Amino acid sequence: MENEASGAVWDIVRQRLAAARRQSPIRPGSGGRTPPITYQQLFIWSSTVYIPGARPAIDRMCYRLTGPLQVAALERAIAATIERHDALRTTFRPGWWRRVIVEVHPAASFSLPMADLRKGSAEDAQRALDHEAAQPIDLRVSPLLRAKLIRLADDEYLLYLAVHAIVSDEWSLHLLWRDIGLFYAVFSGASDAPVPAAPAIQHGDYALWQREWMAGSAAGAQREFWRARVAALSSIPRLPLGNEVSSSSHCVAVPIALPADLSDRLIGLADAEGCTPFMVLLAGLFLLLRRYGIGREAVVFGFAACRDNSGTAEVFGHFANLMGYHAKFPQRIAFRTWLQVIRQEVLAVARHQDYPFWTLSTPAAAMHHRAQSVSLVYRRSSIYALDLAGLTVEGYQSEWWDIDDGPAFRLDITRTPAGLAGSLSSSRHGVDTEALTGMAGHLIDIFRRATTDPDQDI
Repeated sequence: MENEASGAVWDIVRQRLAAARRQSPIRPGSGGRTPPITYQQLFIWSSTVYIPGARPAIDRMCYRLTGPLQVAALERAIAATIERHDALRTTFRPGWWRRVIVEVHPAASFSLPMADLRKGSAEDAQRALDHEAAQPIDLRVSPLLRAKLIRLADDEYLLYLAVHAIVSDEWSLHLLWRDIGLFYAVFSGASDAPVPAAPAIQHGDYALWQREWMAGSAAGAQREFWRARVAALSSIPRLPLGNEVSSSSHCVAVPIALPADLSDRLIGLADAEGCTPFMVLLAGLFLLLRRYGIGREAVVFGFAACRDNSGTAEVFGHFANLMGYHAKFPQRIAFRTWLQVIRQEVLAVARHQDYPFWTLSTPAAAMHHRAQSVSLVYRRSSIYALDLAGLTVEGYQSEWWDIDDGPAFRLDITRTPAGLAGSLSSSRHGVDTEALTGMAGHLIDIFRRATTDPDQDI
């Protein structure tokens, strides 16, 4: 399943796009200046603070830990990770005329609360998790991170951790778990490696750079690209399944897994065509939408990491930018040809990924369009890869795990050693697991036919 070629293709694509955008470097050290709110953060702030009924954007994660856990070392590891990344110690509060006041706080003491449920039941543990997951994260109080340890047995624990999305994206979640694991190894005595130094660049430096960039000519060129597309992105055809998106937490999801041989063929097709797996998945998803009667054109939303600028790979913060991919369906076309159409669309969008195109409308309108839309998320590896020395770590699934206030339909695929797998979910009333299971089966059939004979008309 592991194929270095597809990773190499993506690396080449990313390098070419970064060179094409000619970004100026981010200068480390803000010189004592208070960082502004970034446009990505402003989107989250506007869509959760000013829109009635919107739930906070919080990334919730939970693990089952088995083995001789050193609780004090884990507490120190989380504290050191918070100290390492300014973004986790950044707070936000409203000012005059909807201005957002941003403040980076110095590191403070951190304690890891623990509930001892060794004499409790599995239901007691679930109730404790549900209670913790229901707790908000106050944007005015540092850190924007919550953690809780639940002890189930002498050598068995649940570790719950939540981070507000205004200071975190999926790339940052990788950094979070990596750093906690590295610090735990040091503090538990499992490693004598030196404690990792904090990155020279912090998220506040990026925020200042972004404001300068937005005033320059490069941003102007990207703005014109998105301005020409806003009309198409704003008039997204509605997939004729289910009813309007609910303002409640209604969400249904079904698993989707491509067998290992099909996953290999899909990634092999991507390599052969100079594409990434994301492009192939997007091409297939567009065809699924056409099959379900979305009309002659469609838009699929996704996120760009926006980490091409030198030094940002190690920086914790919310860099990811919302992207919209637009496609018009021909009457008949071979999948290989269709894939090249989608490849050009993805590359065109990627060359303009730094500009927050939602600013060309209102946050409420942008959220409404996305809520009516279809979204694709592809990960090259799991974002929940936590490694704690001497412990067995397993992901813990809970009822609130997959609740999403985002798009009407979402395809979430992760590349695993066993193949491409994930989920298909919907927040539309009237769409049940049976309907989603049928859609997932149709999508797998599209990929099976496309990889068997890419030159066959679709």
